[in-house]
Amino acid sequence: MATCKKCGKSGFLMKIFEDGLCKDCHEKSVKESLILKTQKFQNNDINKLSVGGYIKYYSLENWWLTEFDKDERKFIAEKVKNSINLIEGNIGFSSQLKVDFLSGLLTWFRKESDKPIAEKIKKKLEEISDKEPLDKKGYYKGRHYSSYSEDIKDLIRDGNLEKAEILLYHCVDATEAESKKEASGVAPFFYDKLALIYRKQNDLDKEYQILERYSKQQHAPGSMPQKLMDRFEKVKKLLAEDS
Repeated sequence: MATCKKCGKSGFLMKIFEDGLCKDCHEKSVKESLILKTQKFQNNDINKLSVGGYIKYYSLENWWLTEFDKDERKFIAEKVKNSINLIEGNIGFSSQLKVDFLSGLLTWFRKESDKPIAEKIKKKLEEISDKEPLDKKGYYKGRHYSSYSEDIKDLIRDGNLEKAEILLYHCVDATEAESKKEASGVAPFFYDKLALIYRKQNDLDKEYQILERYSKQQHAPGSMPQKLMDRFEKVKKLLAEDS
């Protein structure tokens, strides 16, 4: 009686193939073998691709070759080729951190059509942040606070004010920590956006609180600090009139 050596089925009329398997097991085995050969070919093909530039310098070759498909890689490289030696050449040294490099790369992909690429870069930044936590002031989830400005604008534009508020406070904490260490002055953008959110919500108390917090910080150069301080005085007057 013919018996399949894998599933154990048997029968006088059962056909057993040369590999000792019944028809169902044989077909499954052939399919699995084909998948393994295809994967091996793809891996070998990837390994043959030459990657240099900053992608190699920061040891991001595997991420570059597996996370992005061929068309995405071509699109990314073409977009930054005049500014960044992304995949060509040999980078001997860079004082820039890996997360700063990726944050800079992210700024090139702000259009709605670029969102799939941007999300993959953000995901990598968060992954690096989890595996290699930065003991450096001014960073949140592996990214310098300044790299979040476009994310915040997108959240506000889409009406996600709660998420925007949370992210803004993380950035406020980060810019204050950096300012205390480097005496550089805080970035007013994040305080301004929080004040605008609270004004839209008719919450003068919270608007006052964030502007008061800003008033106690060292201010960076530019015209925005004075504008925020003028706004702070106006909010104080409005609160006084309401009381």
